[in-house]
Amino acid sequence: MKVLDAQQTAAVLPFERLIPALRDAFMTGAEVPLRHRHDIAQLDGTAASLLLMPAWRANGLLGVKVVSVFPGNGARGLASVSASYLLCDGATGQHLALIDGGGFQDEAGRTLFSYAHPLFWAPYTIIGDGGAQ
Repeated sequence: MKVLDAQQTAAVLPFERLIPALRDAFMTGAEVPLRHRHDIAQLDGTAASLLLMPAWRANGLLGVKVVSVFPGNGARGLASVSASYLLCDGATGQHLALIDGGGFQDEAGRTLFSYAHPLFWAPYTIIGDGGAQ
């Protein structure tokens, strides 16, 4: 299984390839059920969240975006949102890649775009392997 951090993902998927691939993916479509949201009580009385977003194409690839949202992380000097995408073979379920979903961030650490979008990776075959395989 390949593991791609944010820098590797950005290197193999520059914006000039990314934007047309996203456009094609949205037009072609995929099975994208409603996301699962789970609230996680924190010791300080606040709640964090775990979001699970599966997507797949019949006879294609499948995957799940996993996002954790911990609003209290700012006080720790950490990003409040963390995301990854697990890409799998749709015929066997074998894990193919774990992709850091941080995407591009500005100087303040705010995500401007996240690669971990279900419709981006579910149709992975239409954009090629980006040099990742």
